[in-house]
Amino acid sequence: MTRLAGVELGGTKAMVVLGEGTDIVERVRFEVSEGAATLAPIVAQLADWNRKRRIDALGIASFGPLGVTPGQAGYGRISDTTPKPGWAGTDLIEALRKAVEAPTAIHTDVAAAALAEGRWGSARGCRDYCYATIGTGIGIGIIAGGQPIRAALHPEAGHIRVRRSPGDSFPGSCPFHGDCVEGIASGSALAARTGGRGKALPDDDPVWTFVIDAIAECCATLFLTLASERIILGGGVTNERRFCRTRSLCAAPNCSTASYPTSRIARPSRRPRLARTPARADRYCSPKARSPAPEKRAKRKRRRLSTPPPLFSNRRTISGCRAQTTRR
Repeated sequence: MTRLAGVELGGTKAMVVLGEGTDIVERVRFEVSEGAATLAPIVAQLADWNRKRRIDALGIASFGPLGVTPGQAGYGRISDTTPKPGWAGTDLIEALRKAVEAPTAIHTDVAAAALAEGRWGSARGCRDYCYATIGTGIGIGIIAGGQPIRAALHPEAGHIRVRRSPGDSFPGSCPFHGDCVEGIASGSALAARTGGRGKALPDDDPVWTFVIDAIAECCATLFLTLASERIILGGGVTNERRFCRTRSLCAAPNCSTASYPTSRIARPSRRPRLARTPARADRYCSPKARSPAPEKRAKRKRRRLSTPPPLFSNRRTISGCRAQTTRR
């Protein structure tokens, strides 16, 4: 059976996984600090797995900015413009490939998450879609024709400039653009807005309106520019405060000049368990939804098994949410 290893480098943590076929058999977490201090234990872990049994290939998914186009100068390196201290110019390919001496591929963490959603999660059946992670920063992986976009550089759609909500005087936290969508709606922007009270902020605080409006503006821009079949919203901010995803869905039509009946905003799928095939995509339910009775669940399951799967999952459309917004 093919033996694969994967490394994900995020803003605050790194995950290293070992897989056999499509099953994850071991997973180890490391804290992210400066480049050399973070990579040393990861290299040791990969080398240990490789000594026990040869690893056939390695995949790397990393925060950016990052060189992702083979053959170009800087391929596999963290850009000098990264705001993370101790990471500028770090050659990830060179540092990690020597631990396994196997074919190695690299892309951004959001592009890797987007590909996973297309294969196992909320974008199954789609060839043109986006995955946006709203966490410490905001990254957006764009899939076109089933492949992540890469050319002169990978997309940096988290730095899209958006219209500001009336009454929002926050200057923004992005060191390059100030009030781009990352500078307004990311976890770090939320902490800067509230003096570090982001996690303790009540759900009805007016700050959330500014955050949600910025996310909705970004989604509308992506729809109008890419005509994506689906946008998946993930990351710590929307996962911990799920109403952000719901209200962004309702606000997005009011930011655009056209509706896309087949376009959806969805939640990401669940992470696969160890030694299990990846779990099916999690179906999003509104906060008011109630779990159906067991007999109804069984009836729905029989109906799903007896009919061909639809191209798109049964999620609320942008145009449908517009009608709901109008009724309110």
